[in-house]
Amino acid sequence: MRLVNKGLGLLMAIGLPAWFAYVIYGWITYTGAWQWMAEWELRQFGSYGEKGTFLALAAGPLLVLTGPLVLINRLRPGTFDGPMPLRAAGPAVALNNPANTSKVIGVIAVVALAAGAVSGWLGYQKSQTPIVFEPIDLARGGAPQTRHIALSGIAQTGTILVLEKTMNGSVTKETYLPVTAQNWKKGDPVSIFLMPRGNVYVGSGGAQMYDSNTRPFAIMQTGTVFSDGLPGLIRTGFERRGIVMAPQVYVLDTKVDADLGIYFGIALASGICLLVVLMAALMLRLKGRKATPA
Repeated sequence: MRLVNKGLGLLMAIGLPAWFAYVIYGWITYTGAWQWMAEWELRQFGSYGEKGTFLALAAGPLLVLTGPLVLINRLRPGTFDGPMPLRAAGPAVALNNPANTSKVIGVIAVVALAAGAVSGWLGYQKSQTPIVFEPIDLARGGAPQTRHIALSGIAQTGTILVLEKTMNGSVTKETYLPVTAQNWKKGDPVSIFLMPRGNVYVGSGGAQMYDSNTRPFAIMQTGTVFSDGLPGLIRTGFERRGIVMAPQVYVLDTKVDADLGIYFGIALASGICLLVVLMAALMLRLKGRKATPA
């Protein structure tokens, strides 16, 4: 029983902060469990709420672990009265022992602090590094080799798709459209999709709208490129429109520092986790003082 308690305590102390960081990473990059959950919501409801998705993914493992913990604590020796003598568990073995709880909280706090510090430091270091854009001209072919590129091609506005997301009752939209070479025709594979942060592109030819009623136009767009960053439902929508996907698909986010959000997002999540842990420690301390006879 002692090994079971230690194993579950270690799982909660290390696994929960790691999962919390993973959820934040998925939220920022739209990958993994976050993408699966969001696309399930999109299939069921037509849009997905970021707040509800975050709460479901962040709290889900905690709820799953609570059941086994309660069951094990309930079935441990000395819990039930009965005709057969049962050996009572020592205070160091009990899952609800304050000393054990303090150890778990301490490990969680250390892990959260370390993860937040490392992520924040890496994000700061990268933010101080000058961004160099790799030129990618789709007329000449080639694939991105770095995170930041300057893409030249034709914005195929006739196949624009929009992904709707709900946050605190407000709806935000993400626009996706293929960018191809000048001589591209339907049936040719597409490797790069653009995710503009605005509705207007301003270039040497003036302002052009990212709108399905706008004719395809040439762009030279800088931004941050993500491999396999196309949401599943958007990918399916393009395929239904006859767009053939290349073996490797990239998404160009026009926000040039979009990759920094991963580091600062994990740092923020770790800070929130640390704050919650410290509040829990304070509540346990106050509870312990009340339980101590004067």
